Amino acid sequence: MNILIYILALGLSATLIMDFLGWVRAMIFKIPSFNYAYLGRFFFLVKNKKYVYRNITEAPVHKFEYITGWVFHYITGIFFALIYTYIDNSHTTLEAFISSILFGLSTAIIPFLVMQPILGFGFFASKTPNQWISIKNSLVAHLNFGIGLFIAQIIQSYIFSTLH
Repeated sequence: MNILIYILALGLSATLIMDFLGWVRAMIFKIPSFNYAYLGRFFFLVKNKKYVYRNITEAPVHKFEYITGWVFHYITGIFFALIYTYIDNSHTTLEAFISSILFGLSTAIIPFLVMQPILGFGFFASKTPNQWISIKNSLVAHLNFGIGLFIAQIIQSYIFSTLH
């Protein structure tokens, strides 16, 4: 199997599952997920050489920020799948489950130390009104990515084994 196709499918699938689980969580518990338009807005504003914001919610809205943010979200999922593929050494289903969950949770370090500060939300969401709720929401989202990695691996293993 072509490793690039595997990584692309793994990243897209894991991110899709993450988003689906986030949607289910939002429907059941009325907990909104992160607004990826802010991420898109950041990328459009970088053109003006402004890399850190007091609060991205106060920055001017850009016409294509919503789609840009979602595209970047999925590209990030593919990048994380690339890293995971090269560091994972699972040999059993239990090992794959544990490594997927731990890897998914570990990816939360990126929003905590990079994206939240850049967007003006502070390190570990320290400038948000409910810091611990924001931290919990990020951890749950990235846990969902780990669950997505695990499910996507199982599905891809089945699909690619039937193709050969």
